[in-house]
Amino acid sequence: MVQIGMKQSRWIMKEIKTFIIVDIIIFIIKVLGGILCHSYTFIISGLYDLLLAIISMLVLKKSYSKAKGILTSIIGFIFIISSLSIVFFSIVKPGSRTSLFILIFIILSIICRYLINCYYTNLNYQKVEGFLSFGNINSNFDFIQYGIIILSLILMKISKYVSILKYSDIIFTILIATFIIVKSFKIISNSFNYSRDKELEEISPAFLEEIEKRKEVNKLQKVEVINYSGIRYCKCKIVLNNGISMIDINSFILTLQDYLLKISDVVEIEKENKKVEKVKKPKVKSKKIEAINNKRNKKNNQSNNKNNSKKNNTKNNKNNNKNKGGYNKNARNSGSGNSKKNTQKKNNRKKNKKR
Repeated sequence: MVQIGMKQSRWIMKEIKTFIIVDIIIFIIKVLGGILCHSYTFIISGLYDLLLAIISMLVLKKSYSKAKGILTSIIGFIFIISSLSIVFFSIVKPGSRTSLFILIFIILSIICRYLINCYYTNLNYQKVEGFLSFGNINSNFDFIQYGIIILSLILMKISKYVSILKYSDIIFTILIATFIIVKSFKIISNSFNYSRDKELEEISPAFLEEIEKRKEVNKLQKVEVINYSGIRYCKCKIVLNNGISMIDINSFILTLQDYLLKISDVVEIEKENKKVEKVKKPKVKSKKIEAINNKRNKKNNQSNNKNNSKKNNTKNNKNNNKNKGGYNKNARNSGSGNSKKNTQKKNNRKKNKKR
C-alpha cells in the first residue's frame, strides 16, 4: 500500500509539473507579444503568470520550514519590485500604438492554458480514481486580464483621434500591477505562519455546502487548506455522479477551481471511486419470442413422450418373450416326465400278468 501511495504521489507531481511548464510557456508568449506589439499591459500580465508558476514550484515538495518561509517572502518582494519597475518603464518610455498582431498572442496563450487543462481533465476523468486537475489561477480573473488587454488595444487605436487615450496602456499596466502587488503581499504575510500548529486552516461549513449542492457532486470527501510556508495549498477530494458529459465536467472543474482559489493559492482536485452495486435487470421477453419458445417446448415434450413410449413398448415385448420361453421349457420338461412314468406302469402290468 505504501508503494502504491508513493507511485501515485510521484505521478501527481509529474502532472503538476506539466501545468507549471504551461505557465512558463504562457509567460514567454506574453512577454514576446508585449515587446513585439508594444503593450506593457501584456508584459505585466505575463509577469503574473510567472508568479503563479513559481508559487506552484514552491508547493511541489509540500514542506514547511523557516528557511522556506523566508524564501517565499523574498520572492514576494522581488515580484513587487518587478511590477513597479514595469509600471515605471511604461511611464518613462511609453510605447507606440499597440499592434493588432497581439490578438494572435492572446489566442495562443488562451489555447495553451485551457486546451491542455481540458485535455488532462478529460484524460484523468476516464481513470477510476486519483488526480483530476490542478489550478493556480481564477479563470474569471484570467479572462478579465485578456479583456483589459483588448480594451487597451482598442483605446490605443482610437488615441490618434483622442490624444488622452494614449495613456490607456499605462493605466491598465498599473491596474494589473496592483493585482500582482496584492498577491505578493498575501504570500509574504502567510510566509510567517510556517509552524506546524498553524498548518491547517479552518473552512466554514457554508463554504463546503455550496460545493455539495452541485449536481455533479455525489459526495464531498475532503477539503483542506494547508499553509506551506506562505503558499496556501487546497486539496479537494470528491465523488462524482455517473453519466456526466465531458463538457459539464470541464465547466464544473473550472468553476470548482475558481471557488476554491478564494481561500487558497493553489488547488489540487482528486476523484474518489464511487462503489456502485450492480443490480440485474429482469429480462423482458416479447410476445412473439414467448410464443416461439412455447411451440418449441411443446414439440420437445411430444418427441420426448413418443421416445419414452417406444422404449417402454420394446421393454415390455422383451419381457413377454422371456416369459413365453420359460413356460415352453417347463411344459416340455413336465411332458417328458409323465411319459416316462406311463411306460414304467405298463411294464409293471405286463410283468404281473405273466406271473
